[in-house]
Amino acid sequence: PRLRLTLRELPAPGAESALLKQQADIAVTLFDENMSPAIKTEKLVELPLALLTLKGRQVKTFEQLRQEALAKDYRINEPLVSLLPDETVAKLFQQGLAEQQLAWQPCFEVTTLELVMAYVAGGFGYGLSLDLPQAALPKNVRRTALDGFPPLKIGLMHMGNLSPLGKRFSEIVHGYADKLM
Repeated sequence: PRLRLTLRELPAPGAESALLKQQADIAVTLFDENMSPAIKTEKLVELPLALLTLKGRQVKTFEQLRQEALAKDYRINEPLVSLLPDETVAKLFQQGLAEQQLAWQPCFEVTTLELVMAYVAGGFGYGLSLDLPQAALPKNVRRTALDGFPPLKIGLMHMGNLSPLGKRFSEIVHGYADKLM
């Protein structure tokens, strides 16, 4: 039989739309709480949010920043490097802050986690990232998990019964995700 494989990068809503229009069989994407009930989901990983800071400097932990903010005006005023506000990581962070009745607005909004790390390494402030222990950091950067914040959820989505090829793909993706964590 003829096999056609296409790999396409889409935002989560685009992946959902492609599945619903039967333009795709499987999507590996960020989970969105508002997905169509017609779509079947399989959790792959939940990645905790993390705060990047410089090593060796007198930097405060998130808990110290939080306590100071709660004692004053509920705002953290330290410089923050974050992804763009429409990115899921930034949305989850702001959601977690709101749940704690805190505000912390970024001073720098960048397009990749690599840039967040570079800005922190350059001394521009704290950085919002993911807690990926196997990911290399610059020697002068420390990563600390942000407890109490919603994690980034990544999963596999499809419309129903998978073909044998789809099942095999799902098994491979699940195996890879298990190795990440």
